[in-house]
Amino acid sequence: MPPLTQDTQRIWALHDPQILPLPAAAGAVLFVGALTATNGSGRAVPAADAPGLTVQGVCREGLNNAFGAAGNLGTTGDYTDAARYVRVDTRGEWLFNVTGGTPRPGAPAFVVDDNTVSASFTNNAIQAGRFTRPYGPSSWFIDVERVPGAEPPVE
Repeated sequence: MPPLTQDTQRIWALHDPQILPLPAAAGAVLFVGALTATNGSGRAVPAADAPGLTVQGVCREGLNNAFGAAGNLGTTGDYTDAARYVRVDTRGEWLFNVTGGTPRPGAPAFVVDDNTVSASFTNNAIQAGRFTRPYGPSSWFIDVERVPGAEPPVE
């Protein structure tokens, strides 16, 4: 499955969202429903099987920062002085396309791109969460999980 090229209505299991605001990386384009990661600078990028990325959750509001500088979160609680940031849901079961083997409930799901996970190790073995249940022959729900201690740096 290819990475996202537009917003997608991703199926998810009912849960209390835990919204994490993340500053966007310079040049990043994040679509609604995209599996979202942070780079080494703590900036949001579409998840990919690339070194140095840490999955944070699923993008709830898209942002086209293709020609913009790196974003910031600002200093107020409601982020009214923030620039170029996205809201990411860090909880819940989300439906993703699966490649690379047959998933098992509880097994790790590894990032292929912002729209696809693998049941087998990928080059960089970036974990997106754990498989919970199948939905069809090539899609499963995964319980997204942030890596403990991988919170983005505070500006």
